Amino acid sequence: MVDPEWGGRMNRIICDECGRESVSGLRFCDGRGLTVLVRAKQPTSRIIATLSTVAAVALIVGLMIGYSLAPQPLAVTQPQRTVTTTVTASITVAKGPEILGVYFSRDGVKPSTHLIFWFDRANRSIHVLIYSFTLDTIGDALIRAHRRGVEVRAVLEPQQISVYGEYPKIRAAGIPVRNGTAPGLMHNKIAIIDDLIVITGSYNWSSAADTNNDENMIIIRDALLAQIYKEYFLKVWARSKG
Repeated sequence: MVDPEWGGRMNRIICDECGRESVSGLRFCDGRGLTVLVRAKQPTSRIIATLSTVAAVALIVGLMIGYSLAPQPLAVTQPQRTVTTTVTASITVAKGPEILGVYFSRDGVKPSTHLIFWFDRANRSIHVLIYSFTLDTIGDALIRAHRRGVEVRAVLEPQQISVYGEYPKIRAAGIPVRNGTAPGLMHNKIAIIDDLIVITGSYNWSSAADTNNDENMIIIRDALLAQIYKEYFLKVWARSKG
């Protein structure tokens, strides 16, 4: 039997007082032969569903409590730092280095094109450590930067200095240039722009590196990384001869 108001399945019973038929849990006899409507207990199926819901909620809460008590991995964040450059005016560096480009020779566009692009956008400084420097277009870009007031300084490898290289030209233009004097070769290929952008890789600033050799160059924007490279540049600069 199904009660139309409640929708649950019920059992038929006989009242002990008057012998009238009633319904378990929903209707009962008041002893005077009257049937009174009352709210029944929930049917078994609804009780099971309710208990299942309560159990599920308890399980979720338990998992949440367990997760909150369990050791959590340490989140390491880098404080935001605002720096200014003519490249993007004012930027906020929040999450480590930003790779502006990765380039390889023989891939169509010469690496020197990207190097000159950033030299022409320098605002405050260009610091250079370069092994082989014979490409006129790069030398011209450094001279342009120097003439618009950018501080340009360079250290070159003495064995690579010749009348065919850029050393005499940029020195004659007034750019401070020194020769590496440490034992062994000054084999770096580094440019630091505005204490913000680092350009490095295997790429020498020569026509052969631009067109014939297998070379790579990466450009990274990060003030902290640039500071590390600048400190290294200053060490090499200090021990080199003018």
